[in-house]
Amino acid sequence: MCAAILCLESSGTLCSAAVSGFNSEIFIQSEVDQKHTEVFIGMIRRALESAGGSADKLDAVAFGNGPGAFTGVRVACGLAQGIGWALNLPLIPIGTLTALAYCHRNVIADGCRLLSAIDARMHETYCAAYRYENGEFVEILAPCTRKPEEITALCDDYSIEYVCGNAFRVYEKEIGSLGSVKLLSAEDVNASMLMPLAQQAFAEGRLTSAENASPLYVRDHVAMTIKEREAGLFL
Repeated sequence: MCAAILCLESSGTLCSAAVSGFNSEIFIQSEVDQKHTEVFIGMIRRALESAGGSADKLDAVAFGNGPGAFTGVRVACGLAQGIGWALNLPLIPIGTLTALAYCHRNVIADGCRLLSAIDARMHETYCAAYRYENGEFVEILAPCTRKPEEITALCDDYSIEYVCGNAFRVYEKEIGSLGSVKLLSAEDVNASMLMPLAQQAFAEGRLTSAENASPLYVRDHVAMTIKEREAGLFL
């Protein structure tokens, strides 16, 4: 039987919650852009109620720890910490790019290489590369920022065969032709993608405390200038 886990994800413009381990597995998502905190609490309550569970019956809380929007990853981490402290629950940080890769574990062969890339705003992407081995995605390029125009060269450098992530939708023109590289999906990261990795981590005891949980930042530029704000840019 799977553990009762609440997953929280808000690294982009989507705010989502997923619950498993009760009567049913529930996933709720909303496009809220910069207003994650205004809807997250109600979303968590609805997800737990719909799943036939309650917060006091949870075994752990997982959250997308990044990389992603500066505010969004802090919101998910902060909420997970709050629930963890209040209910004395362990936390499970899940990398957003790893979660995207793991979604495709059943469609690629052992030894294949995959690159996950998501929109990092400011005309940049967050990306990471993996080699699929024995059911696991082994990191061969740590999460980093790259311009969309650099993605195809990055694929060549790391002999990438598959790609996934919303960067290939948002920056389709800038990235250009992928050649022989196959696009598996151009989805946004969401809480349901975190759940398989969260369940695996819980079963293996790879947990952390609310005190030690933290977001993953890979960009030094975390504050907008007045001109950047006026131009409609976001972190």
